[in-house]
Amino acid sequence: MWRGDDLLVTGMVTWSFIDVPAGTLVTIVNQVVSFVGTDMIDGSRNGHRIALEQLGAFFAGPGEVRSSTTDGDGRPA
Repeated sequence: MWRGDDLLVTGMVTWSFIDVPAGTLVTIVNQVVSFVGTDMIDGSRNGHRIALEQLGAFFAGPGEVRSSTTDGDGRPA
């Protein structure tokens, strides 16, 4: 993402969907490099968490959506 001539953040996001007996396993690899601090990384992480919760709510019945309280590296989300 650019602001004028300044590069603020860059990244690559990969979503994979795998058929499993219980439904679908969704894996996201979100690689982000921020040149202006951790707020851009936190915003990306939070945005993907919200998107996944909304996707899960769309496909699942009430009470079936869950999300982790930590991200992939074990830190609190």
